[in-house]
Amino acid sequence: DVFIASSADRLADYITDFVVGEDLIAIDAISIGLISIDEIDISWLLNEGFKPKHFVSGNNQVATTSDHHFIYDEARDVLAIDIDGVGGQEQFDIFEFNGSNSQIINYNSLLVVL
Repeated sequence: DVFIASSADRLADYITDFVVGEDLIAIDAISIGLISIDEIDISWLLNEGFKPKHFVSGNNQVATTSDHHFIYDEARDVLAIDIDGVGGQEQFDIFEFNGSNSQIINYNSLLVVL
């Protein structure tokens, strides 16, 4: 399955059957708001693409560097986005993995598209 995050409403969707290694989360960077914010430097996405350094996970995880834009909080079983990494804007949840057998989402679970 491919689960698509394409809404800027900042309300988390629920996924109940995600399987790490089989399923994929596609993040529409334009629709989600990663590109439409003029005051934030998104050159990391345009110049580098999505790299492992842009993803972080852990219990009660938050962004700890300006490179951390995609955060998987293992304690809450939630994937969040932090548009500017650490800084002026708070991260927001995009997916909650209820009933997904507590599999840990990783960098390879995500695809960021423009």
